[in-house]
Amino acid sequence: MESTDTAIEVYQLRIWIRKISPQIWRRLLVRSDNTIAELHDISQIAFDWADDHLHRFLICGKPYGIGRIGGIIFDDNPHQVQLRDFHFRLKETWLYEYDLTDWWQHEIRLEQVLPFDPIKQYPVCIAGKRRGPLEDCGGPWAFMEVQDDHPQWKVLPEFAQLLLDHRDDLDDYQDELRRLAYWVARENFDRQAVNRRLAEYATRQREALMRIRIQILIESDQEGVPLHVEEVACFERQQLTPETLGLRLDEAKQVLAGVQQAMTAQQVEEYVEEQQRQCSHCQQPLAHKGHHQISMRTLFGKLTLSSPRLYTCSCQPHQKRSWSPVGLASVLWRDGQTPRSQPTRMSLRSAGTLPR
Repeated sequence: MESTDTAIEVYQLRIWIRKISPQIWRRLLVRSDNTIAELHDISQIAFDWADDHLHRFLICGKPYGIGRIGGIIFDDNPHQVQLRDFHFRLKETWLYEYDLTDWWQHEIRLEQVLPFDPIKQYPVCIAGKRRGPLEDCGGPWAFMEVQDDHPQWKVLPEFAQLLLDHRDDLDDYQDELRRLAYWVARENFDRQAVNRRLAEYATRQREALMRIRIQILIESDQEGVPLHVEEVACFERQQLTPETLGLRLDEAKQVLAGVQQAMTAQQVEEYVEEQQRQCSHCQQPLAHKGHHQISMRTLFGKLTLSSPRLYTCSCQPHQKRSWSPVGLASVLWRDGQTPRSQPTRMSLRSAGTLPR
């Protein structure tokens, strides 16, 4: 997905967490050219999450987000997909899910589209209620149960008594103090603190000196097949330090995992298109039943391959009614055979670009 608009606008978003009462919500102003990756960072700051878990956006039924090794793999680069690329309608909503174990679902609504003011700083939080939920508490239902057990009339005396009883050794009771302090101050949303963090984040984004994009180029020897170019990683660097020189270990793993996923996806697609669209006995086209996902483990992590499911040709009445070309190929690999396909050439290229 590539952006076609050039004019920057400001989106007024209202974000609230589902299945929580009383409601926890934020109202934010963000730029229309903010990316999916940036909206993830902004949401984390707005609700004081720690970004320790997997996440995803669900927009028009399609998932978007920042991929993690061993986690979810997304089709689109979150550093390239901008909010304006979706052409949202006023009042349109989409989901942001965080911690896919506790399953915090944030509903996001586009309330207004405002003119961009170059004097003002974005993103900014203009309203909100209540502190964000406790991390790793078990999700909305567990949070609501704990909330019912911690009414303020009960928590305040307990908090005060703990301070009095242990005023000389409070360091030994930090976890308990933090837990009670959360429920004491739960109704107090510190919008200024959130905006300070958002301002620091915006400053870091502006100060980025270089954005490095790593792409894989896949070229087929078959005539008429266009060059396939896919971005597998995008990194940003600020000032040059020993820590920012070259690739970090986690970034190198991300590159290898991205290359592996892109290569295998293209190889599977070419194999299916060229070898398995017609019956090997009578050469008649095979009917298409649907798609399913096949997972494979490799040295570079888990791979998810998309495979069609094809109906068996009528000239083979005694065979299974449907079958998967990629599933069959995996059996051949296991037995030491190699499915044939057209040769391809693959190469990597990287580019350093100045940020917008």
